[in-house]
Amino acid sequence: MVSEKKMKNVSALLVLVGCSLMASMANATLVFSDVSYTATSVTFTVDGDMSGYATPTSSTSQFRIIYDGDLYIGDGLFDGGNTWSRSVFDNETINNSGYTGTALGYSYSWVSFLSSLSDATVSNATIMLSLAEADLDVNASNPLFTFAWGNNERTDLTILGRATPGLVPAPAPLALLGIGLAALGYSRRKKIY
Repeated sequence: MVSEKKMKNVSALLVLVGCSLMASMANATLVFSDVSYTATSVTFTVDGDMSGYATPTSSTSQFRIIYDGDLYIGDGLFDGGNTWSRSVFDNETINNSGYTGTALGYSYSWVSFLSSLSDATVSNATIMLSLAEADLDVNASNPLFTFAWGNNERTDLTILGRATPGLVPAPAPLALLGIGLAALGYSRRKKIY
């Protein structure tokens, strides 16, 4: 049986971890969620603004989706014809809908805008990128989408967020916080009776 002291310590730890994760999420100024994909499309929801990000070293008007894990199965050559269901940002206009392929050691799709994205904002928008070819593996074992700002070596990009299809980022910290608080409440109640 777990001692009351151990239960309080574990509960307090869960509360601290939950609060810490929630605080780190509060620093993320763009939140990418509801990511899904087919062989020829990527759909995601994005909310927030670019105010908290460091400006990349090149192409401040370019946004890209990087295909990590075993997600990308295209031939590596850049295919034109990307189509975006709408602009990624509410206050920015698309200049070039971009291409999909492999360069600089990684695979990605990009889109450029008429001006720098440093003051870009978006309010809970769902966006679909349609690809010209079937470049994504619908059976990938570890698909990961990385959203980035800029156009250069990966180390020079500003990473805006990462998302795994089917995972919702917010509940995990809240669940840890809730479990910790419930356990603390239970241990206090147990002591009274």
